[in-house]
Amino acid sequence: MMCHDGQVVLVAGTSTATGDAPRIRLLGEVQVVPEAGQDPAPVRGLPALLLCVLSLHLNQVLSPDRLADALWGEDQPQNPSNALHRLVVRLRRLLPADLAAHLVTQRPGYILRVPRAELDIECFPDLVDDGRRLVDEGAPALAKVKLATARALLRGEPFGGRTDPALRVDAARIHELALVAEEAAADAALALGDHHGALTRLEPLHARHPLRERFAEQLMLARYRAGQQSAALEVYRTTRSALVTELGVEPGPGLEALNAAILNHDPSLVPAPAGAPRPGPSSASGDGPGVLPLLGREELLEALHEARRLANGGRQVLVILTGDAGSGRSRLLSEFAAMLPDREVTLTTAHETDHTDPGGLFRRLTEGASRRRVVILDDATAADPTSLTQLACAHAAGDGNLMVWAHRSVVGLPPQPLHRLTQGAAASGEVVRMYVPRLTTAQVAEAFVDDTDMAVVRSLVEASDGVARELERLVARLVAEWTLDVRDQRLAVVRALPPLAQLDTGSMPEICDREVADVLAVAGRPVPVHVLAAALQLNSADVVERVRPMINEGTVREDPRGLMLGGGLDVGRIVARLGEMRKAALLSQLADGWVHVGLERADAGAVGGYYLSAGRPGQARPLLADAGIRAAAREAYHEALPLVEAALGTGPPAHGDDGNQGRLLLARAEGRVFTGPLDAALTDALTAIGLLNGADRQRARVVSAEVAMSLRRHEVIDDLVRAARTDAGGSHDGHLGELLSIHANVHTDRGDHNFADAEIRAALEHVDRTDDVRARAHTYLNAGWIALERGEATTALRRLTTALNTGRLAGTDHEVNARLFLARAQFLTGEVGEAVTNHRRAAFRVETEGMTGMAALARGTLAAGLLVIGRFDDALVAADEMLRLAPHASPIHEIAARTRRAQALAGSGKTDEATGEIEDALALCPAKAERLRLSVTAVAAQVAAASSTPWSSTALDELAARLDAACRPLSVVEILTVSAATGGGSGPAERAVRSALDLGVPMHAARAAEAGSIWSGELGAAVSAGIRAMRTQVPPRWRADWERLPEVSSAMAHCA
Repeated sequence: MMCHDGQVVLVAGTSTATGDAPRIRLLGEVQVVPEAGQDPAPVRGLPALLLCVLSLHLNQVLSPDRLADALWGEDQPQNPSNALHRLVVRLRRLLPADLAAHLVTQRPGYILRVPRAELDIECFPDLVDDGRRLVDEGAPALAKVKLATARALLRGEPFGGRTDPALRVDAARIHELALVAEEAAADAALALGDHHGALTRLEPLHARHPLRERFAEQLMLARYRAGQQSAALEVYRTTRSALVTELGVEPGPGLEALNAAILNHDPSLVPAPAGAPRPGPSSASGDGPGVLPLLGREELLEALHEARRLANGGRQVLVILTGDAGSGRSRLLSEFAAMLPDREVTLTTAHETDHTDPGGLFRRLTEGASRRRVVILDDATAADPTSLTQLACAHAAGDGNLMVWAHRSVVGLPPQPLHRLTQGAAASGEVVRMYVPRLTTAQVAEAFVDDTDMAVVRSLVEASDGVARELERLVARLVAEWTLDVRDQRLAVVRALPPLAQLDTGSMPEICDREVADVLAVAGRPVPVHVLAAALQLNSADVVERVRPMINEGTVREDPRGLMLGGGLDVGRIVARLGEMRKAALLSQLADGWVHVGLERADAGAVGGYYLSAGRPGQARPLLADAGIRAAAREAYHEALPLVEAALGTGPPAHGDDGNQGRLLLARAEGRVFTGPLDAALTDALTAIGLLNGADRQRARVVSAEVAMSLRRHEVIDDLVRAARTDAGGSHDGHLGELLSIHANVHTDRGDHNFADAEIRAALEHVDRTDDVRARAHTYLNAGWIALERGEATTALRRLTTALNTGRLAGTDHEVNARLFLARAQFLTGEVGEAVTNHRRAAFRVETEGMTGMAALARGTLAAGLLVIGRFDDALVAADEMLRLAPHASPIHEIAARTRRAQALAGSGKTDEATGEIEDALALCPAKAERLRLSVTAVAAQVAAASSTPWSSTALDELAARLDAACRPLSVVEILTVSAATGGGSGPAERAVRSALDLGVPMHAARAAEAGSIWSGELGAAVSAGIRAMRTQVPPRWRADWERLPEVSSAMAHCA
């Protein structure tokens, strides 16, 4: 028997994504969860403080005096005892009935008696400790699961940001534990070989905690493994400087040892190979025909192998594997089983066994069991209770058991027998909850050949909703129709995809409850059980009974957020059958259901959309406006824009609603900065100024100035700055700092460089003295852009890095701007590897989020960078893409695209075509844009130098003088280099080299040195050193071609 032989047992079925989530939540806004599957309800004011204090002293009796001191401090009410009693009564009313029953009066005071698992503040430390221990035990994939669960509990500032004296110590403890969790998660990622993923999290963490040596060590190791040795050493230098300057101490031995190891290229720094083998494409699938490989499940598979290794070492491990129907759980288990020896594994599905035979499933699983046999049970919710009880007993009594229970449960319908058994198992050994998520676009893209259009992959993911089984069916049908083809175990698109919504991937099953199906069809998204009940005017129990058979037949499937129609149904056909009047009525019912249960704000955009589609704009407008303005506040403008447009489209605002109308217009203006058209964005922002007051009005001025700058409307910015200075009253206002940084760009365009520098200094002084992190980030972003436009690459690099390191831009649309600007600066300074990384991150968001207004900038950044390192053919491709996308952006982008095309064509020897592009670019320059025209003229001189008709030395000298007066030092370097190359002698070359070295642009310095043959002496040595340092930063796939460039080969030769 298994319980005597110490077997490894793997049991698989389904549950919610989070498992048994705590119902009392203090790690963020104070909340309680009424019932499983329902959204949490906030607890505010003194009841929240009382709940926090009682929870921090769980299962302890607190006297009235102690509670009164924690609640009111020195400001006690007239009768503290009566006030406390009334407050306890209020709190009991706010708690669900089952939790309120555990808040009891016990002499001499009150006590909260609930299991520790019901409080997130109790679960969080345990999960962090488990994660750290698993990392130490060599199980990083399991640790990552534990730590992800822990970090998911952190929803914001502990206790809702309350600063009451009774909570301060515990708030500090949670903050420290959160950092420990981040450290452990980084250790797990590094152990799994995911150094790029570790980099993404560590960079902002190190920026926010520069004195925390562990983050510095991890960031150094991640950068070293990512091929960024110089960047890794720079982390050590900056950390040491901070420690010495601020604390007067040297780095600890760990940091010192790691620095020495990197300098010596210690082999131990290279990550060890993963412990579990990785599966390739497989034709055996529990969830589909196997056209696709097992995508996005590598870490889950590794975690299962780690759990098996722990069990083999004598540990008792319970893994609860959950996921939606069709998510690929069964296939994951099949792949895992296939990797184990046949003598160790038995694969059984619970619903295929005889439920009338209590214990029969257990006997089947353990029949002929050998030591550490792996038993896989799929659909554990269908197992008979006797067998589940016997499995739990076997696990508790065994020596080195692994049990994996995979099970499904609809939101609001937890499988209670299984739940009770898992609670018992948790007390006797290690418990790890794992969730099989839906597939993402990036994961599915791995199954396709490299040059596949991402739009095709996105359409497949959207059509299948990321459900692995539905994606398998869809792909299988497309392969059968020769729309897709399998080449070297990867998919390739051989002809245009048909409309996927009309593709028949199987017969549509009969629907046993049309009323439920109709509501879910018009919803278009998951609907919680209690919302569906309110919409149908039923109680939740009745809805559960009606939905259960639909789940069994596959017409309804479960999602962690609620219920949805199954993938085999043609939702479009169901909705079309309803007719417009019936559809409007159902949408109205559905929206009223959300409002009835008090959750309309939880998904305000969707509920507002339902009201709007139902012809009830009065109810729609406040919800759409609320959702849109909140999304804009997060700077998620791609999400905010459609919501704001819909709210504004409901008609004129109500009387006295000017402020809300102004915020809507401002949100639309901010969104249009990224999507266009810019003229309309400026109109919206200027209108919003007249409707708003205070900080909102200043923010509207900033947005107006940003748009006006893109449109070269300098006079508008002058007026905005004058008005803002009047409103600010001379205070150090963050928005005023942003405005001044934009105004500095206006002065630069006009050639008033002294004024521009003064405005930049004033802007940075303003934001450095304010607590407005957003304003500081954006001001440094603007200042970095100005430095970049001037060619001051090192200054730009410093300012843009400061902007990103504030952390305020992370996840926002402005982060794309910052990373693109930073990539351009890094190309100039020779940090090509990091430039490519930053560009890739920005371009991925542009591509996946459909940011058409930013797409041209992304291509232009890549083209400019490729020109710096001499990859002219690749630069031409990027410039062509920029030109194609320019109509979606602004006229400036078309000028930039044609200019970069000209440079790429000239570099490839196609000077006639390059000359034509320059002529077109000059024709597009606005009459008043002298600075822009001057930049294009500088490129024209470079194109002419590559042809048979170079400019005269006099003309080049005059152009260099004009560029110098316009504060364009990098363009001056390029013109001096052209002058030296066309017979101007060593004088221009020497000036160019010195200026390029001052600017920190090694490739420009090398080209100037090559043009004037300045390879000897101090200048030549400095240029060669810069190229040598740059070599490690050039990606290996480009390095050989780069080293063959004349200026690079000469520099490397003189290095030798």
